Amino acid sequence: MECEEWYSVHTLCQTAGYLVGTVGWCISMLLGTSSKHSSSKTHRTLTIIAFTLLSLQMVSILVRTKKEGYIKWWSRGHKILGYVIVAIIIANNILEGINYQTESGGKLNLVYVAILALLLLIALSLEIFRCIKSRPFIH
Repeated sequence: MECEEWYSVHTLCQTAGYLVGTVGWCISMLLGTSSKHSSSKTHRTLTIIAFTLLSLQMVSILVRTKKEGYIKWWSRGHKILGYVIVAIIIANNILEGINYQTESGGKLNLVYVAILALLLLIALSLEIFRCIKSRPFIH
């Protein structure tokens, strides 16, 4: 069963993040087009992909179904799309940004990848624990 308070907070945070991100994206596009020296096509492409997927995620709030058979699939798709967006943003902002800004990007990338791997392992463990805990035991 879904907690309506959680959904309201999630929607509020997602909308606020989208608005702040949109302002940042607009500023970065303005600065990127006005700069003659600073340009990374990979960074710009990943940003456009991330923003497009984020916009799709925001539209999904409006088309959220409450039908019993479809809500499970909608929730899974929403969750997977959210994870894909987070992965693109991490790759874009951390890994691509470090490589673009520093000469020692390779060493810093290894540190960030190790930290992210640890966080991923923790998140995966918590997700598995949640699934096991919520499943009724069959005797």
